[in-house]
Amino acid sequence: MKLVFIWSLWSVIAVALPTHYASTDNVTIGDTITYAIELPEWAHDFSVQPTFNGLALVDQSINHRPTATVHEFRLQVVALKDVLIPTLSINTINGVAPTTLSPIFFYVRSVLSPTANALNDIAPLVGMFYINGLLVAIGLVVIGLGVILFLIWKKTPRHREVATQTISPKERATSDLQALSKRLTNDPQQIKQAYFDLTEILCRFLTDVTGLNVLDATTAEMQRMIQPSTVVSKKQVSTIIQACKAMDVVKFTQEPDLTLANIQSTVQVVRQIVDEVSP
Repeated sequence: MKLVFIWSLWSVIAVALPTHYASTDNVTIGDTITYAIELPEWAHDFSVQPTFNGLALVDQSINHRPTATVHEFRLQVVALKDVLIPTLSINTINGVAPTTLSPIFFYVRSVLSPTANALNDIAPLVGMFYINGLLVAIGLVVIGLGVILFLIWKKTPRHREVATQTISPKERATSDLQALSKRLTNDPQQIKQAYFDLTEILCRFLTDVTGLNVLDATTAEMQRMIQPSTVVSKKQVSTIIQACKAMDVVKFTQEPDLTLANIQSTVQVVRQIVDEVSP
């Protein structure tokens, strides 16, 4: 009987799914809350990189339990609206299907009292039907001087006109890629940071081109978002996701291959994506 009980308990643990939760969803500006991501034993090595909208990260820790690993984050509310923790995708591990954790929304209470927003009548500073002749004269003089100065300015020739130029998504991405390439060195830490910068350049470009906010999305979420897009072809989507997954491997593994040749090759792949996707 004991063996059956142990086997049943182990089966429950084996199929346990990741979950996340917050200490409260009713907050006020400045409040500190605790957000936790609980990963079962089969997903304890998963790299947790959640995104916080309207919340500032104060502290974080990892709590190892016998059957789960809990990533805890202390967050502070810094926005009045759009305060949420977006969806979080857990990729396939050990044959278990991918898991997408639902977003967590927060209700932000006003720090004002219920009557603080009421509009009260304000007594006029002077009588509404009283006209001060001196103030009228001063006002007319000021208006007259303003008109004269405006006419003088209009007649004064200007040496050049400053034209406002709109930079296209391709131009912006190309400029950022060139700047990134120029600052690359053989320093492993600098190379690893370059992979994060390169991912941001690509995601900002895709956001500008498709109109979809992929800057705050994981690679799995990005694939689901841009797959139906008419701006990016199926072949281009496949190339983009392959490039993002390759960069994720370098960013989130403990011993990545941080060589100058590899990062330069990845920059070239992103540059090719920008050229092909640009209208």
